Amino acid sequence: MAPIRSSKSSLSFLQPSKRTWHKQHVCRCNESSEPEDGKATKKSFIKPSTMKKTKKKKKKLTTTVDTADEGDKSEDKAPADMDENEKALKKAIVGWTSAVYDYYHLPPSIKVEDGTVKYVFTCKQHGITYTHAKKDTSTTNLKNHAE
Repeated sequence: MAPIRSSKSSLSFLQPSKRTWHKQHVCRCNESSEPEDGKATKKSFIKPSTMKKTKKKKKKLTTTVDTADEGDKSEDKAPADMDENEKALKKAIVGWTSAVYDYYHLPPSIKVEDGTVKYVFTCKQHGITYTHAKKDTSTTNLKNHAE
């Protein structure tokens, strides 16, 4: 009877030999690697899974230009007179259509801090205050507290 071959050896012809692979890639298998203490170690191989192709990226030159003029006025700047702030608040209240404002005392108090107009909303039930800049139109924090 003929000896039975294992399936492992029967498929070996499909796999390239290690020597063939190493000829195509960086190979250190012929180098002897002996450390200074004289003890021989295993030969090191570079596997394709550890090899990475890297490309050098060209750096692009960027320039920044400040286009703001000194004469421009920002929306954050507080008007000099509190009467103007109150008029602006009355106009803003007309535009506030969300139901969340029913949970807070209206009109909110006005606070000028570092040249920025801020509205201070006070909760009707808990007395907790929330401060928002005049230009901030988001009601998310007010809704989260009301719920």
